[in-house]
Amino acid sequence: MAGQPATSKASTETREIKLAHSPDSDDAFMFYALATHKLNTPGYKYTHVLSDIQTLNEAALTETYDVTALSFAAYPTLRDKYILLDCGASFGENYGPIVVAPRAMKGNEIAGKRVAVPGLKTTAYLALKLFEPNFEAVLMPFDKILEAVKNEVVDAGLLIHEGQLLFPQLGLHRVLDLGVWWHEQTEMPLRWAAMRCGGRWGRRLGGISRARFATAWNTDWSTAKKR
Repeated sequence: MAGQPATSKASTETREIKLAHSPDSDDAFMFYALATHKLNTPGYKYTHVLSDIQTLNEAALTETYDVTALSFAAYPTLRDKYILLDCGASFGENYGPIVVAPRAMKGNEIAGKRVAVPGLKTTAYLALKLFEPNFEAVLMPFDKILEAVKNEVVDAGLLIHEGQLLFPQLGLHRVLDLGVWWHEQTEMPLRWAAMRCGGRWGRRLGGISRARFATAWNTDWSTAKKR
């Protein structure tokens, strides 16, 4: 009687991929298919880790996650650890991080002010430093900046994510849109962050992840319920 063909351990093993990204609404939408198992990923289990971009930039120094969002500003110091995926980047054309203040202020008045920033390795911080090098950066989580500005703990705040939409509700004043300024200087979009692959699986995983993510992001999930 003929024996049954052996099934290799490699073909049945499920590999866990730690996938890190920010908790903001656009990332939630992009990763909806993977997070809710609507996308078939045989042989791979994706564990989602939600954290702010500054924390992810720092975690990348020790290759904590297999696939992670990183600021473009941080990537030059991490290019030996992670490869850049060709899908999943965030950028703004005539739109970008916004500086707000509790009262009306002009862009040239940022010099010398205490400005809350979401991280020293973020693209938002780099863009603001290019606009005005001379200000005191006060580091804090991105979701705490609005309240800090409202309560005048700082003179101004550098907003990313949903803060860019919510600040008028708190009576704050727009000082500067760095995406508009960048476009005036370069006629190019401002690149914020992108997905990178590294750690245990390296370039091989990069090809797999690229295919999975591209499928997820190119699928019409517009009728799906929000997470």
